[in-house]
Amino acid sequence: MAATFAFFERCSSLQNLLEGSSQDSMSKKIHASVKKDLVNKYVNRLPIGNWVFIETFALSYASGQFRPTTHLYKMSFTNGTMVLDSDPVSDASFLTLTKFKQIQSGQANPHIFVEVIGQIVSLGELEDLEANNKPTKKLNFELRDETLLICIRDERMSCTLWGSLAEHVFTSCQGSDGSIITCVLRFVKIKSYKGVRFLTNSFDASQVHVNPLFDEVDVFRQALPDYGLSLICRQTQPRWGMVAVQAENAEDFPRRTIEELKNSVDIGKARIHCTVYAIDTDWAWYYISCHSCNKKVEKVNDGDNGLINKESKRRFWCYKCDTVVTNIVPRYWKL
Repeated sequence: MAATFAFFERCSSLQNLLEGSSQDSMSKKIHASVKKDLVNKYVNRLPIGNWVFIETFALSYASGQFRPTTHLYKMSFTNGTMVLDSDPVSDASFLTLTKFKQIQSGQANPHIFVEVIGQIVSLGELEDLEANNKPTKKLNFELRDETLLICIRDERMSCTLWGSLAEHVFTSCQGSDGSIITCVLRFVKIKSYKGVRFLTNSFDASQVHVNPLFDEVDVFRQALPDYGLSLICRQTQPRWGMVAVQAENAEDFPRRTIEELKNSVDIGKARIHCTVYAIDTDWAWYYISCHSCNKKVEKVNDGDNGLINKESKRRFWCYKCDTVVTNIVPRYWKL
């Protein structure tokens, strides 16, 4: 059997096993593991990306809370397992991509690692945190796919990376110089927080590729919408801050009419003398939208007999998702 290991890293959280995922020439993936006492024997025989012959191994049903593949069985190396060199069979990346919509809708199994591709459109700050009494890095960012929906809306996926993978993505984005950044996440977990699903790495088992030379990446870039969308770097703003305000005399600015302001293309300050004709109380300057699809939602009357239970979370109905949602976000109307 010729196989290539997609990942092969020491994972202390997985009972100190060296976990791998092998793929045969028919592009079928199967989980492979090496016990701790055999790691030193095989670690140099299984470099990532190399094709090898594997002979005499154990086969058992795949189990565990998280699994890297959907294969029913799992390979286990034994003392008698032989690993022999093989000529390359294919230079394919063997990606098994999952659509964002499948993840957001809950169709994707949260106990199976997934692989996704997307363009990084929003990047948070690289945070220094402490996890398990050890310093680490954390990065939140957002991917978009090539799908176009109504009103030119693409699917988005929130991602959270930890450790060296977070530093890798942050550094790559900082040096992008405004160009499109394509990211491939391999063997990542689906997590959920307050009803919102996002992706995160599973210790060192996950892989992150920024602008890789994959055929799938070329296809993805060609399928991206025509309208431009650049990377937005989000910075944490202080909740309170002192702002120096200088008094300005309105007489120092030119007086303009409403018609002049509407036809003006200049940027600056002006003063206007007018009368309030009416106040629009029917439409607000923002609307409440569903966090998943960004469509407008309507409030659901909670409680018995119309009485609202203060302890319960406000619920809204999303016609796009056709379900009750509690995770909402205000959005601006486009003027």
